Amino acid sequence: MSDIKQPNVAGLFYPLDSKELYDFLDKQFLSKDTINSLTHPKAIIAPHAGYIYSASVAIEAYRHIPKETKRIAILSPTHYYQLDKLAYHPANYFRTPLGDITVDQAILEKLDKFIQVECIPEAFEKEHALEVHLPFLQYWLKEFTLTPLIVGQCSPEEVKEVIDLLVKNDTFIIISSDLSHFHSYEQAQELDEKTKLKIESLDFKNLNHNDACGYFPLRGLLLYAKEKGLSCETLEMKNSGDTAGDKSRVVGYGSYAII
Repeated sequence: MSDIKQPNVAGLFYPLDSKELYDFLDKQFLSKDTINSLTHPKAIIAPHAGYIYSASVAIEAYRHIPKETKRIAILSPTHYYQLDKLAYHPANYFRTPLGDITVDQAILEKLDKFIQVECIPEAFEKEHALEVHLPFLQYWLKEFTLTPLIVGQCSPEEVKEVIDLLVKNDTFIIISSDLSHFHSYEQAQELDEKTKLKIESLDFKNLNHNDACGYFPLRGLLLYAKEKGLSCETLEMKNSGDTAGDKSRVVGYGSYAII
């Protein structure tokens, strides 16, 4: 097993060339209006599609991560590997065209004591839902350590227990999720509006796979927020029909902040 986790979808979901990738991110971030950052957000929820489709939505969430953040955890769904755990990868570094990111082994050592957390490198093969977030972080934060977790069919309580430990160790949480999949433009808008209300109201019990592909990690975050008396703010919502796709069969995207 290599000490470096190589990228799966560089050149597919985002540019393979480092200058092209950096210039794309630079243009996207600089095109946004100046914002007043939310007060110490604990987590964000951001989409994971190809950059031409969802980058503009994801960036609305990323701009709210405090620049001084040093520890990041990404909790992503799995699209290819059958999983009933939270999986981590044994590599010490995750690579993108912008360079290598150090994996937070100190946090993984603590998480490894949980029965629902296991080293399963196979879960990361072919998966894009975690990887596509990394270049955004490299652009925005420059230096940080990463706790990469792929979340299978876990209960909200199991995910919430992991989030508890991460937050107690000064780790900022990112939940990777798109919204509705492959409906007409009008249907997607209607479905995603209902999902937005569930997310904003921290309704983890009624969130399901029709609402968001990342609903397993997302339910854990919403349970955490509910128990901690936090709130959720919607930052941006679009679908692929608004960005780079046609409107006959779209995928929904939303970005949110837990504050």
